[in-house]
Amino acid sequence: MLLFKNKYDEIRSGWVLLLAGIVLFIALTLVALTTSLITGDGANLFNQPFVDYPLMTVCLLLLFWAIYKRPLNQMGFYANGWVKQLAAGGLFGIILTTSIFVIALLSGFVQITAVNLGYFTYSLLWVGLLLYIGVGFFEETFARGFVMTVLKTTRNKWVVVILSSLIFGLLHIAAPNITPLSLANITLIGILLVYLFIKTGRLWASIGFHITWNFAFGNIFGTFTNYIAPISIIQTETMGLEWLTGGHFGLGGGAIGTIVVLLGLLYVHFGIEHNKNFWQISSDLPL
Repeated sequence: MLLFKNKYDEIRSGWVLLLAGIVLFIALTLVALTTSLITGDGANLFNQPFVDYPLMTVCLLLLFWAIYKRPLNQMGFYANGWVKQLAAGGLFGIILTTSIFVIALLSGFVQITAVNLGYFTYSLLWVGLLLYIGVGFFEETFARGFVMTVLKTTRNKWVVVILSSLIFGLLHIAAPNITPLSLANITLIGILLVYLFIKTGRLWASIGFHITWNFAFGNIFGTFTNYIAPISIIQTETMGLEWLTGGHFGLGGGAIGTIVVLLGLLYVHFGIEHNKNFWQISSDLPL
């Protein structure tokens, strides 16, 4: 019995995470096969982001409720102050991405080749934003809200922090142009988002950060194209050592990004007061 439950008679977190992976895979497969049967096109079975990300998010919420019978605020979805939190997290993401871009620009590693303010009226720009909203909601719901809450049953803070960040990094292991450094940077960003979640006790700031990080690099600075081939307001050319600039992966995957993210992590860890009125590692266990 200890194989499936811990000494507190709680389902072991590993089994719940495995079940979540199976449920998400089955859901995506069913949608892909249904779409293939309707359209007759099986070329891009698992490339339907505007369906897949909302579907996976809903599946996680339903799975959490089905297993634990607890309200969704136990995953960090508190209604209190969500707009302010979302906006603050989004602003933080813009500050960090802009800092990386400006440092690379002033250092001569990035050159601006064109500025297209007219793209603000292009629908493709806002389609990109909608996509990044879907990505941000799903990945934060999974890596922070679901995984971190499930891992509470281990009663080990470092398991919650480190393992959830590693899982977040592994979500991106098949991303285009991924390198060991860019994968390490994504894991580091995961740790930053973990502490943003812990300090605020709500998912909204992490979601806001995630959305603007992707949107800024993808559609504003044009140095990040992992999900779609976006149009960008600023078109750039990257020069210099790839380990500094991130190469084809984008500025967030280089050493400049590492330094800025580390500074951001230090700010979150030491500069944001811990709000103990909401989600906490040491309380409100899933069972």
